[in-house]
Amino acid sequence: HLCDFGIATFPNKQRITKEGEKLGSLHFHAPEMLMTSEQSSGESADIYSFAKTLWVLLSGHKYPIAGELRMDRSEALLSTYCQMKNIHYLDLAISECTRFNPSERPKMKSVRHHIEKVLAE
Repeated sequence: HLCDFGIATFPNKQRITKEGEKLGSLHFHAPEMLMTSEQSSGESADIYSFAKTLWVLLSGHKYPIAGELRMDRSEALLSTYCQMKNIHYLDLAISECTRFNPSERPKMKSVRHHIEKVLAE
């Protein structure tokens, strides 16, 4: 995995966090984790959180914009804040990763491909 935003564990570890307890800034939580985290896929939620984190790092904002970071919202596009060459590939990836429906989000391999396109230039 490129990233995993779950809580690390190991054998015989004493749990500090209760099952289903929400940690961290809710600005970065996938919508399904706010509603039914016990029944949600960690992988698609990690994709969502990764995209929100990447957006914050490259936009210079303290917190991400709420909801989907869609291509039709200029305030949601990294290209509005960051002048890197080929940044539109990250705009596309972040848009896909922050879809409300977890089943519509890409796998990390696809996200990595978009990142590589930006870094290649």
